[in-house]
Amino acid sequence: MLLLRLLLAPSLVGLASLAGRRYGPRMAGMAAALPIVAGPILLVLSLQQGLAFAQAASASTLLGLLPLTAFCLAYAGLARLSALRAVARWKAVLICLGLGWLLFFCIARLLLPVRLPVWACGLVGLAALLLGQALLPGRSDAPMDEKSLPRQAWALELALRMALAGAMVLGLTGLARALGPAWSGLLAPFPVASSVVVADCHWSQGPAALGQVLKGFLQAMLGFVAFLIILALGLQSLGLAWAFGLGLAACLLAQALLMLWRHERG
Repeated sequence: MLLLRLLLAPSLVGLASLAGRRYGPRMAGMAAALPIVAGPILLVLSLQQGLAFAQAASASTLLGLLPLTAFCLAYAGLARLSALRAVARWKAVLICLGLGWLLFFCIARLLLPVRLPVWACGLVGLAALLLGQALLPGRSDAPMDEKSLPRQAWALELALRMALAGAMVLGLTGLARALGPAWSGLLAPFPVASSVVVADCHWSQGPAALGQVLKGFLQAMLGFVAFLIILALGLQSLGLAWAFGLGLAACLLAQALLMLWRHERG
C-alpha cells in the first residue's frame, strides 16, 4: 500500500509529462486532464477506507471541479493583469499560483456542507467546465507556438511535478479518515499537474497562450467527469476493478473523441 501511494501517481504524472514534452503544451494540457492524481487518490481511498467512502468521495470530487475551474479562470485573469502592469514573469507565475490555490481552497470550503445526489454533482461539475471554457479567451484548437522549457529546466520541473503528486496522494490519503469523504473528494482535483502545465506555458510563452491551454484542459476534463460519475454510481455495485476499468475506458474514449473532433475541425 505504501509503495502504491508513493509510486503510482508520480509515475503517471511522469508519463503524462513525457507525452506533453514530446507533443507540445496542448497535449500536456490534455494529459493533465486525465485522472493521474485524483485517480490514484480514489484508488487508495477504496483500498484503505472502503468502497462506500471512496464512492462518496468521488461524488464530492465532481463538486471539486468547480473550484478547479475557478483556479483556471483566476490564473488566466491574473496573468493578463500582471502583464499589463509589467510584473516580472517569474513573480507573476508565483502570484497567479498562490492566489489561484487560495481561491480553490476558499470555494472548496464553501462547498463542504453541500450534499447533492450524484446526478446533481455531475451537473455542477459539467456546468463549471463548460462555463470555464466559454469565459476563457481563444480557441482550444487554434494554432500556437509549441515552445517548451530547456531540457535542464524541464527535468527540474518534472521532478517537482512528480514530487507534488506523490505528496498530494500521501497527504490526502493519510488524513482521509480525519477529513471524511466530502473534504477528501473536494481536495482530490486540487491542481497539481495542471499547475505545473500552466506555469510552464505562462513562463515560456507568456499569458497570451494561457487561454488556449486552459480552454483545452477544461475541455479534456469532460472525460474526467465520465470517470468520476462511474465511480460515484458504481464502486459498490460493480466492485473496485470493474468500476475503475470502466471509468478509465470512458475517460480515454472521451479523450479520443475530443482529439478526433479537433482533428476534423483543423
